[in-house]
Amino acid sequence: MLLQKKPVNAVNELVKSYLKDASAACRRVNKKVDREALHDFRVATRRLRTMHNAYIKYPKSKVEAKADHLLKRLADTTNRARDCEVQLLWLQQQRSALQPDEQPGYEWLYERIRQSLGTEYRHLRNGLSIQFDEVKELLGKQRAKAVTSDKPAFRELAAGKIEKQAHKFQKHMQAYQKGKGDAAMHRARISAKKLRYLVEPLSKHLEGAEPVIKQLKATQEVLGKLHDLQLLAAELASVSKLVGAEHYQLLMEQSLDADPCEAMPHDERLAGLVTLGRTVQRERLSLLEQFRDMAGTTPLDEVLPPLIAHLHQTKAAA
Repeated sequence: MLLQKKPVNAVNELVKSYLKDASAACRRVNKKVDREALHDFRVATRRLRTMHNAYIKYPKSKVEAKADHLLKRLADTTNRARDCEVQLLWLQQQRSALQPDEQPGYEWLYERIRQSLGTEYRHLRNGLSIQFDEVKELLGKQRAKAVTSDKPAFRELAAGKIEKQAHKFQKHMQAYQKGKGDAAMHRARISAKKLRYLVEPLSKHLEGAEPVIKQLKATQEVLGKLHDLQLLAAELASVSKLVGAEHYQLLMEQSLDADPCEAMPHDERLAGLVTLGRTVQRERLSLLEQFRDMAGTTPLDEVLPPLIAHLHQTKAAA
């Protein structure tokens, strides 16, 4: 049983599993038809980074910092492609509700993001495997030298890590209630993700894990959608500047060169972009209301204590 193993053996088992998952997903990224590959790679490397940072300490701090840097670089490298995929999916879901005069703006934005995604994938297929090989090489050479814990069983180490991360998550949720806004919401999203990744490996071995995971997934879903809408709003704001500049230039050229009586040109993209912006804002406000409800009820208060109690009971019974 994983919880009964020595910490170094349990952590190595989990790290090897995540490395294997990430390696398989990295190979799949090169297959153009596999739309889930990038998502699977990001999940595996996030789990790997959470496990690494929580449980593995190296005798030389520079090694630890380098490993975290390489794992973070993988996330940064894949961020833009992932964002493009999410934005294209959201746009596809909006198309049927658009009016005919809103279609040109939609088509222009969709094609713009689609081309960005193609560019990102070309970069990933040229360099992602190289970056990941660096991670595998470093962890492969250094993990055996790492000092995981002097505790006799993994369950004792896991109990402390889960309690600590849960405290961070709840602190950020409370900070949002106190008016800390987007910064607290962002930290809550990251903390929820880390806590979930600490609990998930124990779900088959620990009573009370599944309700915690279910609650964290629900919180992550709302916060993740809010984050995606923030990025899409930023994209719309960016392209609006581009469209506005192009339209102004056209108007100026028309006013200087054309017959003064000739009708001024109209940018057919504007209607669709404005409608999409309004839709983003409506969805964002709805999700914010859901998150306020979640933050107000401190969602882990009911499901986390039984899990922690069971971990300590397991320790006592050993």
